Amino acid sequence: MKKVEGKEKEVLKETKNRKKSRVKFILLLVLIVSILAYPTYRFLKYYLKTDINKITMKVSKSVVDESEFERKGKDKEYRYSYIDSYVIIKKGIDKAHDDIAVFIQEYNSDVEAEEKLNFLENTLKTIEDEFEDTNIYDFYDVSNKVDMNYDYYTNGKYLIGINTYYEEDTKPVKDKIDKIIKKYGANSKNNEDSAKVNKYWSGITEKIIEDIKNSYQEKLDDFNKELKKAAEKISKCSGNECEEIYNEWIIFQSYEELSEGINELKEAYNKVVQDRNNMVNQINSYISKAEKSSSKSDYDNAKKLILELSDSYYEGYKEEWNNRLKKCEEAVYKNSASKYKYKDILRNPDAYKGKTAYFFGKVVQKVDSKTFRVGVDCSKNRYATSGYVCDNYIYVKYSGGLNMLEDDIVKLWGDLDGTVTYETVLHNNLTIPSLNAKYAELVK
Repeated sequence: MKKVEGKEKEVLKETKNRKKSRVKFILLLVLIVSILAYPTYRFLKYYLKTDINKITMKVSKSVVDESEFERKGKDKEYRYSYIDSYVIIKKGIDKAHDDIAVFIQEYNSDVEAEEKLNFLENTLKTIEDEFEDTNIYDFYDVSNKVDMNYDYYTNGKYLIGINTYYEEDTKPVKDKIDKIIKKYGANSKNNEDSAKVNKYWSGITEKIIEDIKNSYQEKLDDFNKELKKAAEKISKCSGNECEEIYNEWIIFQSYEELSEGINELKEAYNKVVQDRNNMVNQINSYISKAEKSSSKSDYDNAKKLILELSDSYYEGYKEEWNNRLKKCEEAVYKNSASKYKYKDILRNPDAYKGKTAYFFGKVVQKVDSKTFRVGVDCSKNRYATSGYVCDNYIYVKYSGGLNMLEDDIVKLWGDLDGTVTYETVLHNNLTIPSLNAKYAELVK
């Protein structure tokens, strides 16, 4: 019995020792893996890279200063296009100024790379031929179809584009890239029929040219619409706004494609200029006539037109015009006054109310500083103190500059204002015409 118990203890002890050994082995293995993991990762990361990735890394480091590279992957838009691609970005002062300095595309074969190059060159030439007599580059960005700023060439199954903005002489850059491709590049995977690939890309060129034509025409249509809007704005413009709109768009007059819109713009602007000149000449003509002949109709026409002008263009003219009108205002007013029969005014005062009248008379009574009773229909009489005897009287309101006194002989110009009834010294009511005198002139 004791022997059996002793054996069991030995078995248990041996089992524990084996477990401890396993744990130690596992811990040791984990430690070894941990130590070797990072170097292994770096080793595999480098040696498992694709050939285009290695090429791009080397070009980025040794060919383009201050650059970084970015993978673009496969082109899914076209058949026979690149199966992988990278761009090398030239760093600018900020992200907005970064730009592609070099791009590298990998194709399945030398044939496909070469035919893609032929496609680019043929498309560029076709664009130049098709749009030779147009201004397409000023209105439409052709680079969204085919970028013209690159020097394209092939090396084996790789197509390379070097941005000519950064490298005017691309040969040294090509030589460096070719050396890198020679060392790290891979051979073609297949040999597609050249004629078949060429036919495909020729079809794409035709489609691109058609798309450009349509897009270019749409751009021109949009531009002509904007020109028409500008012409409409000019027809409703004010002040310097007309010139600003016109100058903004007239710079495109050399473009034959925009001739229709430019002509509408010119017509609208020329009409505004002509209308303004006509208005200035018309008002000047009215004022000149008013100045020479004291014509009220010409004076009123000029005044009316000036008041109706809302275009700020005329602000510089208005001050001059108003000054000229003010100088001839008195002469025009006096010239417009009429001599009316006293009895006609008294018989029908409402019919004459507001009419401009002229009277020659004698100040009979100064009621106050602004109100007078004036004798009219006067005739010379050598026995009269003033030298005149007057048959009728008018009631005058005057606030002008002449200080009128009793017995003054005056000339009056003013607007009739109905009648005034007053009580005489004999306690009789007397009704006489009323005049709002605007101008008064002392005769004696």
